[in-house]
Order: sequence, then structure tokens, then C-alpha cells
Amino acid sequence: MKENKNRKNKTYKIDEIDQLNMAVFILKQELESGVASKINELGGRVCSSVRAQGGFSVSRLFEVFSNIKSGYVVMFALSRAQDVANIIEAISVEFNLDVEGNGKAFAIGIDGYLGAKGPFLK
Repeated sequence: MKENKNRKNKTYKIDEIDQLNMAVFILKQELESGVASKINELGGRVCSSVRAQGGFSVSRLFEVFSNIKSGYVVMFALSRAQDVANIIEAISVEFNLDVEGNGKAFAIGIDGYLGAKGPFLK
């Protein structure tokens, strides 16, 4: 996954971050770079992007996603809780995730991860 070095990540002050959410995107591999750039532009941070291996996972941590066909990526991104719905909606619209086979997206609430706010700070 290549990142556009010309784009700046949106940063926040610590008091602007109350709770965080994890957005999970399951996408075609060709959408990976564009989606990652858009997530950063909208104030999220891509934490991990794992290519599906079709039938097995490259890491036991991602075993739950092991039945995803090859040619897809599972992308994990952090965002402020108040931004996650907007990020998922913007990605879904721009990259046509509503079209069958293009991908899926959902959010997971997270709480209490030490240092999780670090990537968002100035």
C-alpha cells in the first residue's frame, strides 16, 4: 500500500478525542491505496491492511477473515467515534461498496487502548 506523501493527515488536540472506533473495510485489492488515502484525508488512521489469502490467514490474529477470497484486502482504521460513520459513508459512496463484490465496511467500538490516541495528535 503506497501512501501519497503530499497529503497531510488531519491532526487533533488531545481534548478533541473522546472515544475511538475501529472501522473495518473488506475491499478489492485495487481499491486499497485510494481508500487508505481517503481515510487519512477524512481524519482516520489506517492501522493495518492485510491481503486475503483465500482459505487461510497470514496471521492467527486475522483468522476470522480467513474465508475471504484472494484479491481482497482487510483494512483496519482508527477514527474518532464521532467521525466513523461519516468515514464509512464517504468511502462506501466514493468506492461503490454498495455494489456486490466491491467490498463491505463496518465499525467496532473500542475503549481503553493505551496510546491509541497517539497517531491523531499534533
